[in-house]
Amino acid sequence: MMEKDLELWKRWNKSRSNADLQKLLKQLRPLIKSVAIKWSGKVPESVLEAKLYELTIKALPKYRPSSGVKLSTFMMGRLQKISRTVYSQGSIYRVPENRSLNMANYLSHLEGAKDDLGRDPTDKELSKRLGWSAREVGRMRSEDRQSFTEGLATDGSLDLFSDIASTPKVHYFYFDLSD
Repeated sequence: MMEKDLELWKRWNKSRSNADLQKLLKQLRPLIKSVAIKWSGKVPESVLEAKLYELTIKALPKYRPSSGVKLSTFMMGRLQKISRTVYSQGSIYRVPENRSLNMANYLSHLEGAKDDLGRDPTDKELSKRLGWSAREVGRMRSEDRQSFTEGLATDGSLDLFSDIASTPKVHYFYFDLSD
């Protein structure tokens, strides 16, 4: 399979034709499908697959066989960007990516501090652990109590799938994935 991946990629890279791209995407379909299944849950699998095809099409020109990395390995790394779609679209409320990452960091350190101390840490203790100001820790604690993942985002937006809907080029491709 890996040899066929490379052969199809070389053919597409030389011609850049839609027919060769379609053959290459058909070859990569099991990989794309497995990533979609892995990340499906709150976001429909079909939506994830559409976004994964877009990511694949964007990544293919950047692949360099001379690097010694297999195409499937290269694509797996590139397709992990789907996590951004899942995190940002997994809730009906839009949460800016940096806020989700900060909250994940906060929750991780909070749990670690609880384990170490055997109690809930103070804002000052968390502040020292995270390297944040006590004010920022207090804000995160407040957002955590308000159920950060379920509440309104700080910008108040409710744009479900907004970044997916704004990527029309996936919709212009017809993929003949039948055998």
